[in-house]
Amino acid sequence: MQGSLEEDFAALRKLRDDEASGALKEYFGDDEDPREWKGKDRWGHTTKAVTVEDDRVTELTLNQCTKLTALPAAIGELKALKRLDLSRCSSLAALPESIGELKALTEHTLYECSSLATLPDSIGKLGSLTKLNLNKCSSLT
Repeated sequence: MQGSLEEDFAALRKLRDDEASGALKEYFGDDEDPREWKGKDRWGHTTKAVTVEDDRVTELTLNQCTKLTALPAAIGELKALKRLDLSRCSSLAALPESIGELKALTEHTLYECSSLATLPDSIGKLGSLTKLNLNKCSSLT
């Protein structure tokens, strides 16, 4: 798999700094090192938001980022991402088509994303995906 940790970090910073998604800037803060970014686990405890394995970003947890309305397209640049947790992002209304570029993704959690109305067609391109949690996504049609 091509890419480097620095490219992954650049993509994460682009995601955080996306103008349309000021929610991520608020969620992560100003720290330039994504390894220091904090998120929340399912019980609301502070935990790390970014996991690095084998010099690549493999997990991203945005659990309870309630102000996030749309995930920026830069998410598609995280080519080694295996797990993406967007649980309880209750304002999340859309996922970008670039989600289909996450070929290594095995687990995608959208639990309680109650504003999410549709999934992009590109989600069908996730050939490695073995777990997709859509529980309590009450607006999905």
